[in-house]
Amino acid sequence: MALVAIFFYEISMPSPISSSTLSDIKEYARFEEFVETMYREFTEETGINLSFNEFHLKNCHEFWLADLKALEPQVNGEPCHFKQCAFLAFWLRREPPVLQWDFDGCYETGEKWIDYKTDFLGLYGREWFAFRLGYEILLYRECNSVNGGPYDKSKFDLTQKLVVDTCYFLKKKSVSPHALYLVYYSIFMDANPKLGARY
Repeated sequence: MALVAIFFYEISMPSPISSSTLSDIKEYARFEEFVETMYREFTEETGINLSFNEFHLKNCHEFWLADLKALEPQVNGEPCHFKQCAFLAFWLRREPPVLQWDFDGCYETGEKWIDYKTDFLGLYGREWFAFRLGYEILLYRECNSVNGGPYDKSKFDLTQKLVVDTCYFLKKKSVSPHALYLVYYSIFMDANPKLGARY
């Protein structure tokens, strides 16, 4: 298994995600708590300490909700969870909620996957966390009965190339929320052909 997959899956972390997450985080207080909790979980085992920027968090939330509202006439109602997560990831990248990444607590662990994770986050932390948060919500939705499951979670493993390439483009290029929607959709569509019949 690729190193990215190892640091992504080896630690079993408690997750605040549920079938109602996308509805819940439309309330700002729930959104703030959710993002901060997930981002801190993403740094687990690395020694990285995060400080958050409330101004960016509020902007992200406001812009995300405005975009979802603008999409409603186009989709005749509430956008699907793929679109909601794509726009969320887009704004988390554009309005990064982390004010400071403190690497002072990091150290060489001897565990290759943890050291790789720390180095990777130093390069692509903002991009990876934005993309991963949306992905985690979708993973929960697609792996649970809320959308006709359950499905084998391993079907949706991300390859190292996909993660690195996506993070590179998010960092260096202009990636639209519609492009992120297609990336998310293709990940789950490739592993679960039934998805095409639902969306």
